[in-house]
Amino acid sequence: MWKSKISKYCNMILVSAIVYVLLDLPLRITEFLKFDAYIGLKNFLPSTLGLLFGPWGAAGGCIGCVLSALFCHTPVREIVSECGCVLIMGIGMWLLWQVGSVTHKVHFKRPVHYIKLAGFLAILSGCCGLYSTFLMGKQTFVVTSMSYMALGLLVGTPVNILFSDLLCIQPVLPWGCSIKNDVTGVIDAGTNSMDLLNDTLEAFAFERKISRKKIFEIQNCIEEISIRVFERLPDTQIQIRMDYDDAVSLHFLYKGKKYNPFRIEKDEDEISLMGLKLIKHRVLRAMYRYGNGDNEVHIVI
Repeated sequence: MWKSKISKYCNMILVSAIVYVLLDLPLRITEFLKFDAYIGLKNFLPSTLGLLFGPWGAAGGCIGCVLSALFCHTPVREIVSECGCVLIMGIGMWLLWQVGSVTHKVHFKRPVHYIKLAGFLAILSGCCGLYSTFLMGKQTFVVTSMSYMALGLLVGTPVNILFSDLLCIQPVLPWGCSIKNDVTGVIDAGTNSMDLLNDTLEAFAFERKISRKKIFEIQNCIEEISIRVFERLPDTQIQIRMDYDDAVSLHFLYKGKKYNPFRIEKDEDEISLMGLKLIKHRVLRAMYRYGNGDNEVHIVI
């Protein structure tokens, strides 16, 4: 379990570092923006990475900052200033959002969510301005604080909506916190567990006034993936977690040897592939991960 978590956190750091370099290095090389190296489009990233990946996103942002700076021979003082701002924005946004949250979900569905984001950005951007002033001089306060604030709102807000509300990426949570899923269940082969889960889904749909068409799509995706998994791993159990929002997030977790249900095997015929085609037709995003005997599938409908 710990090996799987460490691998997951390392992936978060790596992805964050790569994205930071891709947004930062081209502008530094071309000198497209006539500002100092620590100012640029990248300034929206720390708060976004913090919301999604917590301290691991902030760590990845710092690594990306250092790599870009070393490539461009940036002065050490500017590197230290930028890394400090990345940590302030990333870890600060993560803690401020999560500590005051009841559900621990990152959502942007109501005005209060946007007010929270703007308020936290204002506080943290001001802290970044003070920190940069301490290292770089008085002239950096306004430029630094306004850059993190403005880009966090104008660029960060739509990016946050995309990843949290539409792609349903679950945020990293502080220790001891957990997200309560809308529907959970466990199914196995050869029992009525699938029927029980379908009953639970229909009851949830009735309570939340979800259309029959939508709940049928969810049930169909669950059934098709479980059929494929049980064909290869008949003795396993599948834990299922569902969250319903602008998009539907479905997590499948099952133990056993590595098996990716989205992968087409050589011995599969056209009939067995029909279910996979139905899934691919419906999903917005699909992800598979394996580690330490655990298979994890995440689809967004």
